[in-house]
Amino acid sequence: MSAPEKAPPVELVDAAVNAWFAETPRAALIPDPHEHFRERMRAALIAAGWTATAAAAARDAARQQRLIDELSKIVHNMVVADQAAWIEWRHGKGAEAAMQWIGNGLLGPGHIPAENEPYCTEAQAWYDANRADAFPACQCGRPSNILHMGKGFCSTEHYEAAIAAAQGEGDA
Repeated sequence: MSAPEKAPPVELVDAAVNAWFAETPRAALIPDPHEHFRERMRAALIAAGWTATAAAAARDAARQQRLIDELSKIVHNMVVADQAAWIEWRHGKGAEAAMQWIGNGLLGPGHIPAENEPYCTEAQAWYDANRADAFPACQCGRPSNILHMGKGFCSTEHYEAAIAAAQGEGDA
């Protein structure tokens, strides 16, 4: 007997098989009792409307939701720490104390930039180069913070020069 096409997960069937064999002495009378019960269990679950596709989708959805929840908490806590730093700067002990909030957030996971990393002394360039969805690099090779028609520019000067060059090509 072959397994039905939409079979439940092996873990579920195995757990049921093991539970049944722990309780049933007549299992010794059936040739290959594990496989026999496994097939009967699969058929019963499918007859009850349980399919592997539905179960897999439910497991995947639950796993994705847990991941989304965890990532949302991380982002939320980062924003709250930045807000606490701002409050400390404006209404507390000043900029040095505020930087302790920021430093604690970066130091814990080891995210303080090394002194020898590119752009580690230029805040805007560091952000532009390391953000999750960075723009293409500028024609000069620096990280971009301006995006126009799929091209990146690191300054308004480079952006305006590219626009002027494109308009000059169009006029010719």
